[in-house]
Amino acid sequence: MPRGILNIKLKPSKSYTIRDAYIEISNINTDIEAYIDKECMSREAVDYQGNFPAVKWIVVEEIIWNKMVAEYNKENKTNTYGNEDIFSKIQPYILFSFSGNTVHFNLDMISNELTAGNIYLLMPYTYYPERKFASQNLQLVYIKAPHIRYAYIKPPSANEADFPPGYNSKLHLYGMSAKVNISNHLLPDFRKQAIDSTKTCNIRGEVFFMNEDNEEVVLDSFMETIDATSYNSYKEFDLFINPEWRDLGTHQKPNQSQKYYIKLQAYITNRDFSVAQNPELNNPVDYETRLKDMLVSGTYNTYTDFQQWRMFNAQTGQWEDLPMQPFIEVRFDTMEMIYRRIEIEKTNMIQYIGDIKYLHKENDPCGYSKITIQDDDEERDKFILFNEDATDKIIDKTDNVFAIIAGDKTRNITIVLYNLKTKGVFCQGLLLEDGQKHDDKKNVFQVDKVFAAKRGKNGYYTEKDNTHQEQLKNAGLYSDSRKNENDYDVIKTDQSYNPSQAQKWTEGIDYEFESDHRLKLMLHYFYNKTYESALQKILGYTVDAIHSTAYMNMQSTAWVARYIFMKEAHKQSYFVPISTCRYPNQIAKIEVYPDFEWWINVKYETDSPLAVAQATNYQKRLFTTERNQNQRVEGARRSEHSKNWKLRDKKYELGIDAGYKLNGEEHSLSLGDGFPLFQAISFFLKTYELVRALSFADEAEDTEQSIGIGTERASDGREPERRMTQRWRQRKAKNLPFRVELSMPSFSGGIYGKFTQSKKMPNNIGSFYNLAFAAKPLFAVKGELDLLYYAQFIGPIGQAMHRISQVVKKVNYLTLGAVRIDYFIYIGFTVDVNVELKALEYHSIDGWDGGEIQVDLPITIYIRSGIDINVSIQGVGSGKAEGKIEGEMKLESRITYDKRENKGPALLKFNGLSAKIWVKLKASTNNSDEESSEPDEEPDYIRSIIDPKDPWEINIFNKDN
Repeated sequence: MPRGILNIKLKPSKSYTIRDAYIEISNINTDIEAYIDKECMSREAVDYQGNFPAVKWIVVEEIIWNKMVAEYNKENKTNTYGNEDIFSKIQPYILFSFSGNTVHFNLDMISNELTAGNIYLLMPYTYYPERKFASQNLQLVYIKAPHIRYAYIKPPSANEADFPPGYNSKLHLYGMSAKVNISNHLLPDFRKQAIDSTKTCNIRGEVFFMNEDNEEVVLDSFMETIDATSYNSYKEFDLFINPEWRDLGTHQKPNQSQKYYIKLQAYITNRDFSVAQNPELNNPVDYETRLKDMLVSGTYNTYTDFQQWRMFNAQTGQWEDLPMQPFIEVRFDTMEMIYRRIEIEKTNMIQYIGDIKYLHKENDPCGYSKITIQDDDEERDKFILFNEDATDKIIDKTDNVFAIIAGDKTRNITIVLYNLKTKGVFCQGLLLEDGQKHDDKKNVFQVDKVFAAKRGKNGYYTEKDNTHQEQLKNAGLYSDSRKNENDYDVIKTDQSYNPSQAQKWTEGIDYEFESDHRLKLMLHYFYNKTYESALQKILGYTVDAIHSTAYMNMQSTAWVARYIFMKEAHKQSYFVPISTCRYPNQIAKIEVYPDFEWWINVKYETDSPLAVAQATNYQKRLFTTERNQNQRVEGARRSEHSKNWKLRDKKYELGIDAGYKLNGEEHSLSLGDGFPLFQAISFFLKTYELVRALSFADEAEDTEQSIGIGTERASDGREPERRMTQRWRQRKAKNLPFRVELSMPSFSGGIYGKFTQSKKMPNNIGSFYNLAFAAKPLFAVKGELDLLYYAQFIGPIGQAMHRISQVVKKVNYLTLGAVRIDYFIYIGFTVDVNVELKALEYHSIDGWDGGEIQVDLPITIYIRSGIDINVSIQGVGSGKAEGKIEGEMKLESRITYDKRENKGPALLKFNGLSAKIWVKLKASTNNSDEESSEPDEEPDYIRSIIDPKDPWEINIFNKDN
């Protein structure tokens, strides 16, 4: 147990409220009387006569005491609650001090400005104050009316905003989110919220700017809520900087940033409030007071009310300004414009510096023999950028680039100079500042300063090097060959450039020298993570923006949509000028592409979907071909009858699997109904619906469906086995002597995209797509022609059919309906169109590669006929006989295009001609029912008329043709 004071005694008073361990004070003149007696002391501190050491008092802010103690314990690896060292450090922050066993104190004695909700410690001590137990100190809280203490915007950091290095990170960009911080006092009141959790504080905010007349122009609004666990509450939230604000009268001056302010209203509604008058009292209702009780609120305007706040830094022992702004200051240009400007600046600098092309080996002693570039991929070969001893006679390949794929994680690129000799040899400092030599590594790898060589329309200007022979002799390279007899050097201009400045490089962060001949670049890809309205159109979210949860979720990740189309414009370029007297101004160029992959897989009515190379996770999605379906849905949501609203067009249930991989991590991809792939599917299904309409398939199907599935009896009570004849009669009544059926398509497929290395040019990177599609069938058509209908138009046949029809009618008439005869004859066909594309690949550099396209057409041609005789004698019984004959010929054709083998094999196959016969008899009396057991589906007799033939195969073309 510690030596000294254990607790404090407090004289009771109605001027303040004690809540838990806190003394709540609303009037700064409220007097507090506290005292220490021997009962407050530890036993070790009181002698046998009841005496104890003299007591002293200090007042200090709780936040300062806690931070100083925590910092001391951290530095000294202790766990103390107070000591002489801490007491010494706290001295500059003591707000008031007293001596004596009893103290009279009020908050007005503190010279500093009081802060509502802050806790002030009244700490007695004998040797030094400590805070192990809450009873050792008094905790005083200054209470004011509920209000918003402050609100501010946190300046964006370069890392959070993913700004290009070197740009002012104090400015926001459209499409970003600004960090808004607010702090309230007793909004909400945590003491009441602990009893009633519904007393949450709502915050309604508005975004505005000041026009030229100094008037507030409101642009947008937002809502937030805030909870509290103490007297002061805090919250930080994201406020989306909508690019549409630019179109509402802002940025009056070209290219000038715009400041946006916010005003807030925080309020709490007491739901249990009642304005009912007490009937026992004769006092009128004080509505004004009641309304104040009902609505507790506070307001804040960052344009008029903003104040700078500070926080205590225990490490420095100083109060420091919080990083806060009263406004969101936004650049006029977008992140896209900034990146484009950087790339243009780098491209222009390369052009200004100039990459001198060398066609043969030079002999200046100050030089190198070879340049290589390699990344941290061990499986990738070094790229030889320059080699004066190249066997292919092309020594200079600096017009090529070395490309890599990188994300947020840094990739290391190493540039190595072989046989570099710049020290201890003659160096004339070619294309260097006067007095400089190439013995400095920054004059070889010219990351800070490089001079351009003078050039004209026909190339670089040169002048004879009169020291050439002397250089060769001193270096032991003298040769009597005329090839080395003379040397001409380029001429320096007065124009110099700073590559590090143009590329926003910092030594030790973006590059470092591993030795005089090795330079390591540490590069990563700067993603443009801002949101623009065009991105929602790419993802297909063109409407329903207010109500769609998917749309709101999409906004936070919509920036990835700009990388779905793998454009070369996404590359980010870097360069390093390399110079010696032998080969001045050679430029190593590096391109960085985003580490981004995406895929979409779709399936419909298939259990074995074809997909691109990803682990599929299909999600069900209702799809309709109706135009502007989302506007209609949005309108329906606003309608009182929305619960009963349904789409009128056909609906389809698709299986969708969409996602992307960023920096090696997989994420789901939210796509709207207007995404191009879905539009293509909609067009495909709409075409199917149109073909069905033109073929009268739907029209006949509507009236035949119940008969076709055997659930409806014929009009005269006959059983549904007569559906063949009934369908024929239906069609005759509708003047449809033919029937075309179009089956639903069944399809699946996907597309996968990423940036990857070229096979033909391994040092280059391009966009790569993998396509897969299968439709089995794409569509299936079945057609039938009623030959009996058309026979009436064929001379003698028509007359014969007419006579037969008359006989049938007379039999029916003469037997009073006891004997009925029906007959039919059809010719028909079926065609299935099956299409499959496997592993079809495209690379922007290599072109089309791999894949197989196959079209399969199974065809069946058939004739079917039959007769149906029914005999029914009232009171005796009935009988019927049914016969059917069907002849069927099957053909199959298949065409395949094999891209890898560059072949087109085709197949034609005849599967034979056969005849099938069905016979069915049935007889019954009034008391019995005997029926033959032959099934309806399987024919009674099958006869092969023509046997199947061997398939005929041929290559339409091949690589040898």
